[in-house]
Amino acid sequence: MLSSLEFCTKIEKMSTKKEDFIFQLQFDLGDRWPDLEVSSVQTIDALADFILKRNVSSKWHFTRFLPIYQALTNWLKTHTNHTISADFDLNSLSKVEKKDLLTHIRQSLGTPLTFRRPPALHTLVFVAPVVLILLPMLISTYLVTGLDMSGWVYLSGLLGLGLSLALFALTAPQKALFHPATLLQYSKSFYVINNQQITEDATKAQIIDYLCEAGSDFYKKSIVATSIIPEA
Repeated sequence: MLSSLEFCTKIEKMSTKKEDFIFQLQFDLGDRWPDLEVSSVQTIDALADFILKRNVSSKWHFTRFLPIYQALTNWLKTHTNHTISADFDLNSLSKVEKKDLLTHIRQSLGTPLTFRRPPALHTLVFVAPVVLILLPMLISTYLVTGLDMSGWVYLSGLLGLGLSLALFALTAPQKALFHPATLLQYSKSFYVINNQQITEDATKAQIIDYLCEAGSDFYKKSIVATSIIPEA
């Protein structure tokens, strides 16, 4: 039977920090690399070469969101005073900053993703029709079939439909939140929605820039193109 120390040591051997970093990259980039021998990739530059080759052979060109990500990152670093990273919350921007960013996206990248209502209001708008339409219809069915009431009671469902549409319209001005909210996820979703128009793969330099940023954030120290990817 393994002691607690032996068990922890065994777990650590199962997954090095380098392997965790590679796994995190696969998740963030939206691709799987089952054929990658982690030990065969020593530097950030070598990892970028692998990703370039992998992207070319992949049906889904997963690096194409990186130019979008870097364009947004550069704009945010230039036009705001926020500390920008992959998990930066776009909804932390001020109203003016949001408006300016949307203008930049429209002019440089394409149609921005649709804004979303605050979470509670978003849920209400999509749950309300169930209550306002479906419930009255079920009650009306019982009244007509069980109590032999007039079919006119089904009009309550139309009333519910009208109230649902009114709620949808009246809350439209509240749609002021980026969704997805984080910079990385917004960039990826932007590419997914506009993939027919976005046909340019990321360059090696852009991939390296992203890997250095991701590596520096993951290891909590400066990582450059020629850096040996730390094992621990």
